[in-house]
Amino acid sequence: MSFRQDGNEICVKYEQQKLVVKAIRDDIVNIFVPYRTKEHYSKAIDGDKAVATELTAEQKGEDLVIATDKIRMQFGENLEMVITRPDGTPLVRTHRQGRSVCGEVSEQMKQILESEGHDTSNLGAHDYPVQMMFDLDEGDDFYGLGDKTGFLNKKNYEYENWNSDIPQAHNEDYHALYKSIPVLFCKKKNDVYGMFFDNTFHSYLNLGKENPEYYFYGADDGNLDLYFLGGEKLTDLIEEYTYLTGRTPLPQRWTLGYQQSRWGYQCAEDIRDVAEHFRDLDIPCDAIHFDIDYMDGYRVFTWNDAKYGKPGDLIAEIKKQGFKTVTIIDPGTKVDPDYFMCKEGEENGYFATDTQGTTYVNEVWPGDANYPDFGRREVRDWWGKHHKFLVDIGVDGVWNDMNEPASFRGGLPQDVVFHDEERTTNHAEMHNVYGHYMSRATFEGLQKLSDKRPFVITRAAYAGTQKYATVWTGDLNQHHILLAEENEMAVIEFNRMHRGVQVEDLYHFTRKILEKHGWDLRLGMRLLETYDCILPLNAQERTYLYYLFLYPEKYWKQLNFYYNAGKAWIPVRSIEKLQKLEEQQTARNLFLEAIR
Repeated sequence: MSFRQDGNEICVKYEQQKLVVKAIRDDIVNIFVPYRTKEHYSKAIDGDKAVATELTAEQKGEDLVIATDKIRMQFGENLEMVITRPDGTPLVRTHRQGRSVCGEVSEQMKQILESEGHDTSNLGAHDYPVQMMFDLDEGDDFYGLGDKTGFLNKKNYEYENWNSDIPQAHNEDYHALYKSIPVLFCKKKNDVYGMFFDNTFHSYLNLGKENPEYYFYGADDGNLDLYFLGGEKLTDLIEEYTYLTGRTPLPQRWTLGYQQSRWGYQCAEDIRDVAEHFRDLDIPCDAIHFDIDYMDGYRVFTWNDAKYGKPGDLIAEIKKQGFKTVTIIDPGTKVDPDYFMCKEGEENGYFATDTQGTTYVNEVWPGDANYPDFGRREVRDWWGKHHKFLVDIGVDGVWNDMNEPASFRGGLPQDVVFHDEERTTNHAEMHNVYGHYMSRATFEGLQKLSDKRPFVITRAAYAGTQKYATVWTGDLNQHHILLAEENEMAVIEFNRMHRGVQVEDLYHFTRKILEKHGWDLRLGMRLLETYDCILPLNAQERTYLYYLFLYPEKYWKQLNFYYNAGKAWIPVRSIEKLQKLEEQQTARNLFLEAIR
């Protein structure tokens, strides 16, 4: 191992690899291993954030110690690393024993799985081209990663960074959703630290689920581009992360109010009706969102005159009632030789292509569609200028959807040609930042077209998107929270609400609560009695409720996953779930008997 220092940057040469350590500030250090390219190609960080920082390097035996005033790093052979506070308080250690799946599947079980048609090739641990593993200490908890399913504490879970449009219910088994925010905050027993993995390729984080002795980051391609955040409090870590990736501009005041958004408004009359009802019922509402039907055949930057009237008239009408308007825009541009966006994009080469240079076509709402190459500034400028149509008719904000990018005919191939500014690259690298760059195009376009602070909302995002847009949770199929006076709270699963037997809502809510509390009889009866006081249950509803609880729904979910999942069943976690169900069965039976 040898090293060379140039100011606040140190280049370490190993026998077969290079490591670059750069002090951004005394509490932020970049650790860079150039697997794919020699240069950084950050999409999250604009410019060089480094400031003058004292960085020292000292050879100690076979190791190299690099330190700032707040972070001490010791590097050994094979990129082994220990990070501590200056006083020696440990924070991070690379895991040296390699990967080992806890509770590996036996050969007998593999044979059974294969006989039932399951793929067993991915059951064992396999290394990634870009990978770092860290020891997992008792008391370590993990937070961050943006919009992910599961609990706030991400320990013992695994996740993927690959922006994905998932139409099914978003339960904790989903590893990826619409956004990829690869920043991880670790809360130790008496300390904290953060890590931002700036790599846009498909990547993975396993936070102790594979083995409780370690956690790891892996990626299919790219570089190891790790920013270590050394703040002493969680709030420090947020400050450090946003120092790097940017901060949300001050929003317009109306954007902080209630906004009405749903799919299904078919015409101007639907919008008028909902606006009138909000005002008649004195329900506070600051904005109404227009979904895809306001466009002419789902062509972006057009208006459906036949169903929504003359452009601008409806917007002006509801503006008099105090409503702002937000219109949806999708990236998929309809293939239509008579459509101005299609013609301009084709003539100027603004769309993604296949490897032969032919414009790539997939399908979204307008049918056959092209995908703007948002990584190029000239494409973003072109897209941004076309928001003039919306600004001119009085639109107040823009809602970017379907920008994972989504597609109806399977995902975009990894080799579809995109650009990172002037550098030619592919979909594999640009997928996770497609929505990020579309948001930037929208934000910068609105900024030039209006004297008001832009309001942009986006479904897909990457680290740094907060500079350009706020986010929404996507087509969420989960719980919603209602807050009332005197600190009262109710959780309602709106997706299961219907005009039929209302006690189905009560069933889903109560079952969730009781599963988390071991089918506590007193708690269950109190929930039902409270509901009955507000909305009395008749005999038929009570009978219906009993049979809903009698149905073994959780068992069915486990069986369904076993037989229908697209990957081999991992028995350890599934067996744990079944064991938990069995442990709760006696208490569940007592509850069933009580409500019969």
